[in-house]
Amino acid sequence: MYLFGLGYKGLHKFNLVTMTWTQGVAPLFKGSHQSVVVVGDELYAIGGFDGADGILQWYNPTADAWTVGPSLPYGRAGSVQVGKLSRKRILACGGLVELERQNVRSCAIYSTIDQKWTSAANMLVAVNHAACGSWNDKVYIFGGRVNNNNAPEAGIDAVQIYNVKWNKWSYGNPMPFPRSGMGHAPYLAGHLWVVGGETQSRSVDVYKTNKNVYNQTYAYNVGTGKWHPEADMPIGIHGMWPVADTKRDRLIVAGGGYKQGRNHGGDTLFLQRW
Repeated sequence: MYLFGLGYKGLHKFNLVTMTWTQGVAPLFKGSHQSVVVVGDELYAIGGFDGADGILQWYNPTADAWTVGPSLPYGRAGSVQVGKLSRKRILACGGLVELERQNVRSCAIYSTIDQKWTSAANMLVAVNHAACGSWNDKVYIFGGRVNNNNAPEAGIDAVQIYNVKWNKWSYGNPMPFPRSGMGHAPYLAGHLWVVGGETQSRSVDVYKTNKNVYNQTYAYNVGTGKWHPEADMPIGIHGMWPVADTKRDRLIVAGGGYKQGRNHGGDTLFLQRW
């Protein structure tokens, strides 16, 4: 597992067997709000703020080296939603462009083989700070913010599903409650998992903590489209990037913010399914 972001030009590597951290080579473009997807044995970071706006860069763990590719075609975006497709492709959608002042519906597909971008159908609703996951050549976008600035808000509960075969979007069953700032929605055991998140102080919300973040975990069944509540985290967190350790049947959450807005913590949490 790899950890970077929030303007820190460094890379931390976590060994899932020894449970220890080591240092790796830093990204070529530091930043925050990068979106990450793994294709093959490489890790692709797309977009971001604070220096990584619209940048595509990828990391090869074997070589411990980063490479820069062609930037996002629809603008210098950050807080983009990304998902993996067949034939080593990546869907990138939405986010904030124009120096974090415009929320967009635009989407594009990147081929890691050809190293080129092509256009894709726009999202139904423009969002940023949403959770995003993929399964069976579909990409699922959960919630997110609809504002035109990089500031916390209550978010929405919509589920947007992209079918690459038809290049079309549809709606899924909405989330149990609106939220944003959840990062990745990893696939594990037939479900996409939505963890934590953020809101703002003005929202009337029985789910949030007194720091305007969430500790709830919900699993979305990709076969039935139904939601299931799972174990809550011991603390509310937003701005992280949950990952699935499929070999050990568990979710991992490292870092993230413990209160509304820009901040960061150092905990590593595990949700063991058995």
